[in-house]
Order: sequence, then C-alpha cells, then structure tokens
Amino acid sequence: LISAAQNQGIRCIIDSSGEALSAALAIGNIELVKPNQKELSALVNRDLTQPDDVRKAAQEIVNSGKAKRVVVSLGPQGALGVDSENCIQVVPPPVKSQSTVGAGDSMVGAMTLKLAENASLEEMVRFGVAA
Repeated sequence: LISAAQNQGIRCIIDSSGEALSAALAIGNIELVKPNQKELSALVNRDLTQPDDVRKAAQEIVNSGKAKRVVVSLGPQGALGVDSENCIQVVPPPVKSQSTVGAGDSMVGAMTLKLAENASLEEMVRFGVAA
C-alpha cells in the first residue's frame, strides 16, 4: 500500500509500532514517522535511556533514507523532531492530564496539517505538541 501510494506521489506518514513500523520503514522514503521512545527503542534494538540516545536513533533513521522526518513523542517531555538538517525538542508547559487517549492521533493530525503547509520542522513539532 505504501509503495503504491508513493508511486502516485502521495507522501506517507507512519504512526505504528512493531513489525508494521519496521515493514513501513523497510520500504523507505517515508515522509514522517512518529514513534514514541519505547517504539523507537524496539526499532533500533537497543535501550534509549538518555536524550542523546533518542536523538542519535532518530538521526540514524533519517540518515538511512528510511524516513525524511522522525518525531519521537516523549510524553510530558514533549517531542523530539529530526530531519536531515535539524534537531528540535519541544517541551510543553506542565499541565494536569485528564487522559492521554488520542494524544498521539491529535499530534499526528496537527503535524500532518503543518506538513501539508510546508512548514518547518520546528513549526510542525510545536504544533503537534500543542495539539
């Protein structure tokens, strides 16, 4: 499905985990992938305990050509966005969360809008975290 979409010029965004995430990235040239820290750790097959570990793992995916942008959701710590030229972490103000249901979907939806507007990585991640 991803290959067929890409062949039609459609930019693909992936928010998945496990084998589905690995399979999507194996196709390559994904416009945006949004794993959380645990999903990214499983993807690169190593523990990502430090912020620099997360950054390096995200950069590896971008540098490999598997994805143009990687935005790692970090829960209350916001998100880390990486592309071929930039690395940005956006931390939201502290809030009392009532529920996290749909948070990732809201984030991806907001970033998709900014991607369609050809916004910068920073603007895209900020908008996603704000959602």
